[in-house]
Amino acid sequence: MRAILSASNLVAKPRPRFALYGTNGAFVKYGLDPQEDMLRAGQRPRDAGFGVEAKEMHGVFTASDGKEEKVPTRPGRYLSFYEAVVDAIRSGGPAPVEPADARDALALILAGESERSGVRFERKS
Repeated sequence: MRAILSASNLVAKPRPRFALYGTNGAFVKYGLDPQEDMLRAGQRPRDAGFGVEAKEMHGVFTASDGKEEKVPTRPGRYLSFYEAVVDAIRSGGPAPVEPADARDALALILAGESERSGVRFERKS
C-alpha cells in the first residue's frame, strides 16, 4: 500500500478530500463533515438528521469498467466522542483517543499556529 498526504493553499479548485485508487476501481470524495456548519446553523447533535450529509456531497466509486456509483456518507456523530469522554471520566471506561495520538494532534495544531503567528512553540517530551 502507498499513501500520499498533501496540502496546498495555492490551488484554483478544491481537490478531493479523499481519493482512493485500487485495481478494481477508485473512490473520490469532496467536502468536509457537515456537523460544524450544522452546529453554527443552530442544529443540535441530538436533532433528527444531524450529521447527515447532502446527497450532492456523497463520494463516487468508479469501477474498473467505468461504471459510477454514488456512495452515501455515514452520518457523523461528534456526540459519540464526548459521550466516551464522559464515560472515561465517570466510570473509568476507555479513552476515546489514545493519549499519544491526542498529543501528536495538538503538536500539529501548534505547528500551524506557530507558522501563522510567528511564535515558536517547543515540544517538551
